[in-house]
Amino acid sequence: MPDLGTAGLLVAFGVLCSGLAYLIYYRLMQKLGPTKTLTVTYLMPVFGILWGTVFLGEPVTLPLVGGALVILAGTALVTSR
Repeated sequence: MPDLGTAGLLVAFGVLCSGLAYLIYYRLMQKLGPTKTLTVTYLMPVFGILWGTVFLGEPVTLPLVGGALVILAGTALVTSR
């Protein structure tokens, strides 16, 4: 069994992080619509590359950069007027 501090952190992360994320998600859904809101999920691989490079020292290869550019271009096309 986790101690009280650990359980409190789990609840705090669950409520604060997930709860805040849902509030932001539904606000975006209301303001931008579902298509533009869901394009946020396409940016996850780009941030995965970024965090892997910054925190883990992973190399950035040409295929990674090409894939990131394709993702960013597609996201820009969907979200542009």
